[in-house]
Amino acid sequence: MSIESSPADMAPTAESLLRDLGQGAACGVLEISHPGDELSHVWVRAGRIYAMQVPGYRPALGIRLLSGGLVSPEQLSAAAAEQRDHFPSHLIGQVLVAMGFVSPDVIEAFVRDQVRDQVADLLDLEVVAAQFHAGRHVRQDIIEPTDVDTLLAIAQENRDRRADVLARVGGPAVVPVLGPPTTGPTQTPLGPYDWALLCRVDGRRDLTELARVCGFTVVEAAQVVADLVTTGLLALPRPPQPDDAELAPVVSLHPAEEPEDQQWAFDGTAAGEPDPVEAAEDPDAHETRSELM
Repeated sequence: MSIESSPADMAPTAESLLRDLGQGAACGVLEISHPGDELSHVWVRAGRIYAMQVPGYRPALGIRLLSGGLVSPEQLSAAAAEQRDHFPSHLIGQVLVAMGFVSPDVIEAFVRDQVRDQVADLLDLEVVAAQFHAGRHVRQDIIEPTDVDTLLAIAQENRDRRADVLARVGGPAVVPVLGPPTTGPTQTPLGPYDWALLCRVDGRRDLTELARVCGFTVVEAAQVVADLVTTGLLALPRPPQPDDAELAPVVSLHPAEEPEDQQWAFDGTAAGEPDPVEAAEDPDAHETRSELM
């Protein structure tokens, strides 16, 4: 199967390519080209996905296990040395399981979540071209082969959740800071992942960097930050306020001084009493005065 670049209104999408794989019960690897010479690979067996490689940040298993308190630094170092010296073709997770440091369920859950995140990321990438290579396979399954439709449904849920969580904290570039010491309850129960992130907040690392040093996905880091903000242990920067010059002029609904209406001018008389009216001068009286003078 080969799909070359085409006009924008006819360009294939990653979702349509994956659905074609599932419907055709294909076996092999789909290579997808993206802008900037980036490549994605999706391995399928009988139309079911069992391994993926998609551009983008992925949390490191070792750091993730350390943050969760699932392995000690000494155990991780010992497993890395064992992998380097005796099992270079094995993944670090397999070595950790073989040495009895972690259970297989922990590694399988981590890898499964990574594949689901990669599907979600792939759906957001532009497709330039695609080429299917039948019969090619990886040395070992990354996850249990999973239906395309199942992965796509989970990926859509992950995309919606990612958009919601990132909107709550202000996006992947937000820089959280420690909250004021007087806020929050005096006793706040924290899990290992809460502590792992809280101890790395320095007012300089943004959300993406905190995720990297903790072994989290950006969405996981955002969720931890959101939870810690509700306790008062972390605070988020306030949105920038517009300058006074950018504000619209204030228009008063009432003039500073009401125009004086002479008809209703107050002259000091008691309320409710009529204004005094000066009596008109009698012309006859004026003539009488003139005669007497």
